[in-house]
Amino acid sequence: PFDYICGILSLFALIAWLVIDQPHLALILAVAGDGFASYPTIKKSWQHPETETAIAYLAALVGVILAIPAIPEFTLENTAFQGYLLLMNSTLVIAVYRRALFRVNSKP
Repeated sequence: PFDYICGILSLFALIAWLVIDQPHLALILAVAGDGFASYPTIKKSWQHPETETAIAYLAALVGVILAIPAIPEFTLENTAFQGYLLLMNSTLVIAVYRRALFRVNSKP
């Protein structure tokens, strides 16, 4: 059922864009669908970071950061998905590396 909800959001995004010509709504639905679809990956990365390779998330994060200066005008259409990708990839990198990043030294 969860996968169907994500797919339906994506389908509604296409309908909003192609059929009823509502690009803002389409963008919001596309980000929501992708965000919900990312939940299982975030959960797995948080619970079992040793099973993930963060290099893909780091590469995507660097790509998003490098794309930000190329945005000609900061409008919803130009920035929403980039902002979402920045947030999502940052979250995934932190989830995978959090134990190493926030390790408390237990030795006296």
